[in-house]
Amino acid sequence: MIEGLDSSTMPSAAQAQAAKTAGVRLWSGYLQTKPNVGLYAPWSRQGFENARLCGLTPIAYCSGWDDPVALETLAASWNVRLCLDDEPGIRPDGSWVQPFLNASGAGLYGNPQYHTGRSAPFHILAAYPTSGDPSGASWNATARPAGACGWQWAGTHTEFGVGVDSTWFDD
Repeated sequence: MIEGLDSSTMPSAAQAQAAKTAGVRLWSGYLQTKPNVGLYAPWSRQGFENARLCGLTPIAYCSGWDDPVALETLAASWNVRLCLDDEPGIRPDGSWVQPFLNASGAGLYGNPQYHTGRSAPFHILAAYPTSGDPSGASWNATARPAGACGWQWAGTHTEFGVGVDSTWFDD
């Protein structure tokens, strides 16, 4: 299993190194190609380079209001894995999601119901168990989609001086 974090705040190189020392292998952030697409704090390329110090290729969460082809191009240029952040606070779920995934090559992040019947290179579940850390599980008891998965099991809390979310990922 891979321990991962994501944050709106870009990590410094020192924060990413401290996370790596503590066992975090993946730190992810937010990517956009145009303004006003509903993301709180998109990262610069340097933010992703700092995150890369944890050891793995960062995931770049994106908005469904952005241009899927431009995002795919930028993600490839920056060597990050694109993932659609499908949540009502950004863009309400709908029939636009699968065409966006197809056009962008992005993975899919969202609540359990958003993964049903959708195809993506990888899936990240947003579900916060009251029992806390699911001990390295990459999916909960809901129907698991095919392919690599991750489970964001803890929302915003502070680690390494930054507000982060915690996720377990398949190797």
